[in-house]
Amino acid sequence: MINAALALLVAALAYGQEPKAAPPSDTPLPPTVVRSGGAFTFPERALARGVEFGVATLDCEITPSGALTDCRVVSEDPVGFGFGQAALSGVLNSRISPETAARTAPETRSSFRIVFRLPDPDSVPQQPNNNSQ
Repeated sequence: MINAALALLVAALAYGQEPKAAPPSDTPLPPTVVRSGGAFTFPERALARGVEFGVATLDCEITPSGALTDCRVVSEDPVGFGFGQAALSGVLNSRISPETAARTAPETRSSFRIVFRLPDPDSVPQQPNNNSQ
């Protein structure tokens, strides 16, 4: 699989845009992943078939400490290219922000949308050729 440094990964919540005004203190906030313990890698199967973009939606339990556990793939698009499994691997040992965790009821489940996109080849810096003599 391509290393995360080569693949541009954009993680966004299934909830869409952030609210414009701060919600009341008893309103749960959409979780924001602040640390990902796993490595997000672009699926090899997608690369082999020329797929440059994919989305996976995960449903995870949020623990009181903010850890994401018991994650499941809800959907992936396109289907059958490994985006769901790549998203599961990427959220291993991930956490949400402490502020959100403190305002989340114990054992709450939440959905996350993970977007995988290969970078534009023109935007990737070229490595210098050190083979010239």
